[in-house]
Amino acid sequence: MSKRRIPSTVWAFIAFVPWIAYWVLAGTGRVLPGAIAAFIGALGLNLYRLRTGNPKLMDGVTLAFFALHILFTGVLGSKLFLTYGGVLVYLALALMAWGSLAARTPFTYQYARDDWPREYWHHPLFHRTNEIITLIWAVIFTLGMVLNAAALVWPAHKIILATVIPHILLIPGVLLSLYFPRWFPRYALARAIERRDRPFGWRPPRFPQEPPAASDEFDVIVIGAGMGGLTAAALLAKRGLKALVVEQAHYVGGFCAHFRRLHRRYTFDIGVHDISGLGPRGPVRHLLRELGIESRLEFVRMPHEYILGDLRLR
Repeated sequence: MSKRRIPSTVWAFIAFVPWIAYWVLAGTGRVLPGAIAAFIGALGLNLYRLRTGNPKLMDGVTLAFFALHILFTGVLGSKLFLTYGGVLVYLALALMAWGSLAARTPFTYQYARDDWPREYWHHPLFHRTNEIITLIWAVIFTLGMVLNAAALVWPAHKIILATVIPHILLIPGVLLSLYFPRWFPRYALARAIERRDRPFGWRPPRFPQEPPAASDEFDVIVIGAGMGGLTAAALLAKRGLKALVVEQAHYVGGFCAHFRRLHRRYTFDIGVHDISGLGPRGPVRHLLRELGIESRLEFVRMPHEYILGDLRLR
């Protein structure tokens, strides 16, 4: 049985806990105790990450920020963080988000990897999903910085500008982090396949919302989603076994598919264009009957014939 792990969304929330603790304590006038509490929390997170060999950029930025906060405020007696604390908080988070995008390693990508098998990590769609989420967070952090700077200019509206609106802006970021990874990859893949198959009028596929389960949760793993692999998996599943079918292509069916050439103007069948064995006692008919799908399929007789010398077959 696979070990139950904490979801990445929970870890992402835990990464914000030091900042939340700081905001709560600083909001009651205890700025330095808030920075110390946040530093201790960030230190614990970083030590745990180092012990598990899974460091996170955000945890490192949090630790560095509050270390500087304690140094300037508690040791040097500077009022920099006391005066510009709100601006500096969001500036640090914005620089982290924008910097990770510039380095092509969005900070949310590190958390998403914890939920998905390694073979997905370098897929362009996996990376694109996290780029979009990190971009949204970068915009939210930047707006928070601007609003806190505006609060310094208009102190009469400090509560609205520096507290209420920035915290409201965090809500869409949290919701996006929760639901966007479940929706966007399925949407993008379905649209890509739909564009490819539009001349045929096929409906776009539906993809599961959750990551694939661990391999040890299956009785059988079938490599290849061609007609043989799909049939074998269906027969095994019908007999009570839990089967996983893996396929490297973005479509299933193997040779029962097609490809396009010359700017997608010409469509070619990969291989199969007609099927034999559909008689009442034929092997294909037997398989369809065994799987309980015989009545769900409609076969069309091909109008061509085969000529072999004097033999003509229709």
